[in-house]
Amino acid sequence: MPRKSKAELSVAPVTVPRVIPRPPSHLTPAQGEVWRLVMAASAGQYIATEAFPVLVEYCRAVVEADRIAAEVDRFDMAWSREPDGMKQLKALHAMQDVAARRVAGIATRLRIPPSSRIHQRTAGSAEARHNPNRRPWDVEE
Repeated sequence: MPRKSKAELSVAPVTVPRVIPRPPSHLTPAQGEVWRLVMAASAGQYIATEAFPVLVEYCRAVVEADRIAAEVDRFDMAWSREPDGMKQLKALHAMQDVAARRVAGIATRLRIPPSSRIHQRTAGSAEARHNPNRRPWDVEE
């Protein structure tokens, strides 16, 4: 690789700020916040405009999963002694499982998790290039 001249080094590269698309107006405020979080994160650069309807469904699924999780958190274990208490708790957990799977499935299709953007064979290569002397068992604390 040829060395750069002083003139080349003195010129700053032009960077164009990324414009984060606003959430669609039909989303609720909570769903809009999920949209903004996803688009502001690095995953947002991987979501193409044609996938925005899928992102809308992801936002809805996240908010719904949070609502169900809040219901599970509010469940008082004293209620389990009621005639249908355990049945209600079991139903809530089933709903929570379905909602979590839906969120995970849509997230994977949108390539939000880092594991869906990194190839299995090259996953450790970037780390090895940045820290060539670091062994996998050397953990920073």
